[in-house]
Amino acid sequence: KYTDYCIALVVDPTDYTDVFGGMQWICKSLNSGLTWSAIHNGIVHADIHDAAYVNGALWICCDGGLYRSTNEGVTWSEFTAGLAITEVYRVAGTPEDVNRYFVGCQDNGTMRRDAGTSAFDVASGGDGTTCLINYSNWDIVYTGSQNGAFQKSTDAGDEGTFFDIMVPGGEGAWISPMIMDPADPDRLFAGKTDVYRSDDGGDSWLDMNAPSSLVLINCLAQGTSNPNRLYASSESVLCRSDNALGASPTWTIIGTQLPDLFITGIAVDPANS
Repeated sequence: KYTDYCIALVVDPTDYTDVFGGMQWICKSLNSGLTWSAIHNGIVHADIHDAAYVNGALWICCDGGLYRSTNEGVTWSEFTAGLAITEVYRVAGTPEDVNRYFVGCQDNGTMRRDAGTSAFDVASGGDGTTCLINYSNWDIVYTGSQNGAFQKSTDAGDEGTFFDIMVPGGEGAWISPMIMDPADPDRLFAGKTDVYRSDDGGDSWLDMNAPSSLVLINCLAQGTSNPNRLYASSESVLCRSDNALGASPTWTIIGTQLPDLFITGIAVDPANS
């Protein structure tokens, strides 16, 4: 599960029977790898990418930064202060306050900034993905996490105020999209195994019956000059609905002349949908 993303292994140069390694967590073996025990001690972040043993110190780099132990993992020191290394997936702002931003981050949750500084606070956990702020009421915030989980806060996105909103469709893409109608902030579109629409801020959802060739939706975009027009993509397949606000939306496959490449973003001309 993890080896295609994170894995590390290192041997104590003074004792070849002491081995340190990990995928999700850093672990230790004192018998040449026969048995292992976790040594992160609630300090070292998950998803281990590299390990090194230098001058009696064990160094670990992971999704949370850089850590060092001089006693084989009994205690740890963190060396991430000041490093601008967070991997950001998505960003959301609001016209109500140019200093308020939410950012969805790989394995570091969704973070919030609400002042003109470089300091961010944790808003919600997991792998932070899609995030949205209601453009007429900044107290209403939506965040996403891995594989299509979505959350909502009605308390300005303070940590601990988010609750799950149950978008249908099972497990979605790693970064499942959600967008907000530019004419109605309570109208949301979300993509998982299908495209879904909510007209009440995520309380209920309509299955929009996108074409079956769209397996896991990864991009959505809506028209501004014509909100009835919605675009959706899955891998290299692109489609469009011209009655996205109707009771039974219909779709057309478009973009068949595009290269057979994974689509990662859709932008719509705001003056010409």
